[in-house]
Amino acid sequence: MQMTVENLTVAEKQTIMSFLERQDGVNFELALQKIAKNFAPEGVTEASLRDFYFFEMKARNQRRFGARCTTAFT
Repeated sequence: MQMTVENLTVAEKQTIMSFLERQDGVNFELALQKIAKNFAPEGVTEASLRDFYFFEMKARNQRRFGARCTTAFT
């Protein structure tokens, strides 16, 4: 079975997210390479880490936006 980001534990996902959030735009691709090479289980690629990061950030922003909308209209 190939390892994907979805197979990671919650703690592993949180660690990856916090590491990537601390990177600036210049170092983001380098950080993805470093995680894929050194920290992520074999089979987790840079592309899957990038997709995971942007999906999580999109979901986080949608939750924030939704929370603001509901409080603004109540």
